Amino acid sequence: MTDGVPEKPTIPADRARTGAFQADPRQALTRTLRRIYDLGLTTTSGGNLSVVDSEGTLWITPAGCDKGRLRPDQIIPLERSGRAQRAADGRASTAPAIRPSSELPFHRAVYAVRPDVRAIVHAHPVSIVAFSLIGQAPDTRVSARWHATCGRVGWAAYARPGSDALGRRIADSFREGADCVVLENHGVVIGGRTLRQAFERLESLDLCARALLHARNLARECPLAEEELALHDRKADPRAPEHIPDRPATDEEASLRHGLCALAKRAREKRLMTSCDGILSARRSNGSFLLTPAALPRAGPEPADLLCLDLGGRTTAGSADPAEAALHRALYLAHPEVRAILHGFPEHASGFSVAGLPLPSRTIPESYLVIRDPASIAYRTSRTDPGEVAQQIGPETPTALIRNDGVLVLGRDLLDAFDRLEVLEATAAAVLSSRLLGELRPLTEDQLGDLREAFFPLGGFGGTRDPEP
Repeated sequence: MTDGVPEKPTIPADRARTGAFQADPRQALTRTLRRIYDLGLTTTSGGNLSVVDSEGTLWITPAGCDKGRLRPDQIIPLERSGRAQRAADGRASTAPAIRPSSELPFHRAVYAVRPDVRAIVHAHPVSIVAFSLIGQAPDTRVSARWHATCGRVGWAAYARPGSDALGRRIADSFREGADCVVLENHGVVIGGRTLRQAFERLESLDLCARALLHARNLARECPLAEEELALHDRKADPRAPEHIPDRPATDEEASLRHGLCALAKRAREKRLMTSCDGILSARRSNGSFLLTPAALPRAGPEPADLLCLDLGGRTTAGSADPAEAALHRALYLAHPEVRAILHGFPEHASGFSVAGLPLPSRTIPESYLVIRDPASIAYRTSRTDPGEVAQQIGPETPTALIRNDGVLVLGRDLLDAFDRLEVLEATAAAVLSSRLLGELRPLTEDQLGDLREAFFPLGGFGGTRDPEP
């Protein structure tokens, strides 16, 4: 920043993605455990993490530490056998004096049977623990994204924490091909090629479990068929797309890039998106649009990460989900008034999405005025027929539930779209909570007509961002 003016990024700039532990396992384990704690996926005393580096050293979090305030110097390096790492002169290391996690046996057992696993996360998310208490694992087939991210979800029967028996049961499930293992009456263990992958699997499995809990409140869940799950990996046109030449950003574009990145971070903080699921775009004044790429750094996108696509199909260098790019392009082509699109995954709205049920929006004035009557779009349609999606939603119907794939919101600008995403999720949460109290009493047609006349008599986006008097 110079005198408050954003610097102009060169477009595009593919930044190097971080690896398993950004060259420092102590820092990576500390940051990741803090993130898990801050997300409420474990408690002060629960959970542990480890990684194995390229030299075979096993780095693990300590026993009895404060998970929300762990320091890098508390991370313990061990030989893969579990013995304390020795110094270069062969003597046993005198530091640290603290003990490794009591769950070290299952970390060693998993690494022994799965050489491809280089990072392990163990936590106690309330949502997954709830499933473990009834002898079930979350069914990730309710979302092709969660199914692809989490891999196979296995099960380990109860054994005492820290015991060799628990280690054997967890290792057996990993040996059979599981990447996430739910522990009976305990929690979950997740492996990955990198610490980032293991964390993303934890976050995705937790969101899956939370969405399923809400879907069961609605007494329904609808897993996808195998052919639908395969649509997530649909490849782009094998012909190389025409690329937009690199060029310096205009002041308008620089500002839009910074605004989009700030909103992406805010959406993650509000848990409207996750570190690996959530797509944002914004239209530029020349008709092209900025889009978040398929692979993002864990901290969120930076301005130079964003892709620029025009309405003719050209794109800057970088990797975009081809179906998402086509969907956003079709919506911008069909609706010139739309200047921002968000594809989010908030938990309560996702409950309606995986249940395949419409979201009642005629609840309070704010909900109806901001999100209108959300459309319902089939997952297959969203991935294969963007033109059909553009006919179902637009300024008159600016929100939609995509069955088994989150929610889609449109806006006059980024803040307008973000507001719709927040209000849609708040509406879903209120409706689900009301089911515990009694029968929903929606606004009457007369009340709705009065709202329409007062706030958007001409249709379209219309009205005001603040429906409160």
